[in-house]
Amino acid sequence: MTTLSQDIKEKLSRLHILEKIIVANTMVFVAGIFLNLIGFNLLEWFSLPYILSDFFGRPWSILSYGFLHKSISHLFFNMLVLYFIAQTFSNLFSARLSLKIYLLGVIYGGLAFIIVAFCCRIHYKLTDLWLVLQQVFERVLFFCVCIYQINPLAFSHFDFH
Repeated sequence: MTTLSQDIKEKLSRLHILEKIIVANTMVFVAGIFLNLIGFNLLEWFSLPYILSDFFGRPWSILSYGFLHKSISHLFFNMLVLYFIAQTFSNLFSARLSLKIYLLGVIYGGLAFIIVAFCCRIHYKLTDLWLVLQQVFERVLFFCVCIYQINPLAFSHFDFH
C-alpha cells in the first residue's frame, strides 16, 4: 500500500518538464494567495518592474515574473495553452531543450518588456506598470513548434548542451 505522498512523487516524476512548470505555476499562485492573507504581496516583489532602477534592485524578477499570475482565470488559460503545447513539445524535443527554450523565452520577453516600457514611459508618462506572465513563453514555444514543423533542420545548428 502506498501513501499519498508516494503517489504524488510518482506522478510528478512522470511529467514532462513543461508539465512540471504548470505544477510550479499553480503552487506559486496558491502560495501567493496565502502570503497575501498575511500581508506579503508576492506580485509586488517578484513581478518585473518597468523602471530600470527598480529592476536592478530586483534582478531575480527577470525569471520570477514567469511564474506569476494575477488571477485564477489568468492562471487557468495560460496553463491550458501550456499543457497543449507541452504535449507537442514532449514529442518533438527533449526535456532539457524544452526548459531552455522556456527560460530563454521568459528572459527575452522580460527584456523586451523593459525596453518597450522604458521607451513608452518617456513618451507617455506611464505609471504603475509591471509585468506578470503575459503569454510570452507560450508564444515562444508555439513559434519553435511552427519553425520545427516547417524545417526540422533549423534546430540542428544550435548547440544547447
